[in-house]
Amino acid sequence: MSTKGSLGARLLVSATAVLALTACSSGDGDAPGEAASPAPSNPSSSPSTSPSEVQTSPSSSGSATAAPTDQPGVAPATGPLVAVGTVSFRAPDGWVAERGISKDQRSARRPGGGGIIVVNDLESLGSDASALAQIAVESGPKGADRLPDTTLGDDGTVAAQVTWRENGNTTFLFIAVRAGRTINLDFNLRPSDLKADPDLVESVLASWQWIDGATS
Repeated sequence: MSTKGSLGARLLVSATAVLALTACSSGDGDAPGEAASPAPSNPSSSPSTSPSEVQTSPSSSGSATAAPTDQPGVAPATGPLVAVGTVSFRAPDGWVAERGISKDQRSARRPGGGGIIVVNDLESLGSDASALAQIAVESGPKGADRLPDTTLGDDGTVAAQVTWRENGNTTFLFIAVRAGRTINLDFNLRPSDLKADPDLVESVLASWQWIDGATS
């Protein structure tokens, strides 16, 4: 397998987890087209907007989309702690923290068939966040698009952003490379998640903390 193929396969770990966890969590309260959808494998979507649906400057492909982190002053999430390897964050209130499908992964879900957040802390293969984000765009569904970079934690670690919309649901993928680790943070959200909490993504990112010296 080529280096690019290997990197693409690593980026699809979050997608596989989202699909598996969705199968376990979908239940009462799901409406047609609102169950959290599997991520990048079946190209059939159009570009998405940010959780707050605010339009800002054009993204790399020319569509006008806004980054979820473009709204300053959002309070950190205060729900259950999600931690794996070198990272930790708080899920939204009312969500449930769960183990992932591997030792390098943890997740949180909204009960009743709602959205899913999956984080992977993996050994880095040497590529930077921007290159990995480009692979995610190329291997993701039709309409997958780059958003402006953001930062994770209080040390200014840069995280690339990719977003797409599929089956009525919105995915935000954040990719960061730090201390020899590659971090994939994947939000797969249905419309009701964002309607209930337009600042959901921003609040989770605001709670982000690095765990120095830890490994998965």
